[in-house]
Amino acid sequence: MTPQEAQGDSAQPKPARIFVSYAHEDESWRQALFAQALELPDGIQLAWTDDRIQPGSDWEGSIREALRDATVAVLLVSRHFLKSIYITRKELPALLDKRLADGLKLLWIPIGRLEDLGEHKLASIQSAHSLRHPLPAHPNRTSDSVEQMVRQIRYEVQAAIDPLGVPLMNDLSSRFEPFVRIARTDMVAVYRSLDRHLQRSVAIKVLCDRDKADAYARSARDAAVVADEPHFVKLYDAVLTGTHPYCIMQFVDGQSLRRWIDADRCRPLSIVMKILSQVTRALVSAHARGSGYGNLRPSNVILSRNNRAFVQPMGLRVNEFRGARLVDELTLRSPDAEMMAYLAPEQFDKEIETVSAEHTDQYTLGLLAFELITGAMPPAFQAKATVAESLAVLRLEGRAAFMKLPRPTILRPDCPEIVATVIERMTCTNPGDRYRTLKDVLIDMRRMEDIALARARESFGRCIEHQASTGRSLAQAVFAIQRERQPGQSAAMTAISADQHAGFEDLVRELFVLYEQERGHVPRLQGPGRSDGNRRELVNVDASFASALVDAVCGSVPSSACDPRCALEPGQAPAIRAAWREVLRPGTESMTRCP
Repeated sequence: MTPQEAQGDSAQPKPARIFVSYAHEDESWRQALFAQALELPDGIQLAWTDDRIQPGSDWEGSIREALRDATVAVLLVSRHFLKSIYITRKELPALLDKRLADGLKLLWIPIGRLEDLGEHKLASIQSAHSLRHPLPAHPNRTSDSVEQMVRQIRYEVQAAIDPLGVPLMNDLSSRFEPFVRIARTDMVAVYRSLDRHLQRSVAIKVLCDRDKADAYARSARDAAVVADEPHFVKLYDAVLTGTHPYCIMQFVDGQSLRRWIDADRCRPLSIVMKILSQVTRALVSAHARGSGYGNLRPSNVILSRNNRAFVQPMGLRVNEFRGARLVDELTLRSPDAEMMAYLAPEQFDKEIETVSAEHTDQYTLGLLAFELITGAMPPAFQAKATVAESLAVLRLEGRAAFMKLPRPTILRPDCPEIVATVIERMTCTNPGDRYRTLKDVLIDMRRMEDIALARARESFGRCIEHQASTGRSLAQAVFAIQRERQPGQSAAMTAISADQHAGFEDLVRELFVLYEQERGHVPRLQGPGRSDGNRRELVNVDASFASALVDAVCGSVPSSACDPRCALEPGQAPAIRAAWREVLRPGTESMTRCP
């Protein structure tokens, strides 16, 4: 995992490619300023000059290629530069055109006494060094003043390339280094650095847009409330005044959930449910502190290398806005598809006077659960071809633009029904139909963390329902398999009473409880299990019983399965079979040891 893939999912910065344009009479200044590479947050950058053209190469083609790839141009402007036919007719026009068309950063440095530039195109571009005090015609490297000039100009070039990171790197160099830029949004730039005092990696988030200073400060103070809670990225320190306020935060070595989902849209459900439980616990903690979250989506959750989820505590809280004002705010931010998909219907409902932050966070948590499980962006909002068209629909239709999500089991058949039901409840378009609190969501999330147990329980329920409607007895099928495999079994097993059926069902439920006790889901009771007369009379619980039970549920062939899903959807049988085996193992081992 590269640093650029960690600590969020914003647009990755384009590496700087520096092109130096100069007249060969000024070679000594080119050497003084650019013989050494520049140290930038994007990494060490070596400026491209025509001395890097290999002998025998197409020099003009090499220059054109370097010009095409350049993101920054530095011009050493002297009287020789201004008189160079090649520079003034080819290089300079190409650079000025690229500046207008592609946003090329262009800096020029005056060398020697220059005549008044008058109408020259460079006159309208601010120089990187004072025109009143240009560099001397030739550098004298033994002069302290020239050495100071060289350092200052190199710094100005660096700061022009990255006006946020370079000054910050300079100011914080006594404690933090090196600086590596890892992300950029419309609001912040994010740098990774090392705190040398504490020997830990940190993420430094610097405000880009001064017009958002108040919102940034509010976001930082909100982050301070929850940052020490489990599953939130920690906030270590913040400076909220000055030209560019910044926060120093925990660096999580991993990737955003957005990247994780996009890399594989069918992740194991056991991992998905653990991630969802962690995110739910984070939201419960935030609301317990009196701070809603308001902007939950995959890009705002970081997944560490060991699949531990960390919620970003900073960022725009979209639940602070409603209706047309929210549409206006989204329009200013030019939202991507993800931000549009993770809006909540009540934010556009004119009839609801107050929006519950807890209900809104619950709704977006349900959207996150839907996408993690199905791999599909939640289609709860009827998005149009373009963001502008979608925003127009929201402005016109409001809450009516939202619809019920498809049931997750339609898109992912191996999703347990209990999980699909919980997601449906969390994403009801009417907030009153959702869970009352996020704590209630967390209770069900914890129950669903164990996918094997959920699958086995649902399978057992289908077997019992199937038995009631068809008369096909799961217990009878288990004993028939045991008789076939162990001919010495009692002939009394050919018929089972109603009490024995009840005892068999109690036995299976007891095996579920023993599994939960081993996993720590419920307190462990004294002894391996209760001694039920019907159970002890019926069967000796051992590995052969577990094997017969699994085969009876799933069937040696689909038509013989007691679980109708295994018969109707044979592709689901392997996952159901594996779940039963996993859940039965602790109980059969425990009861085998029981005298």
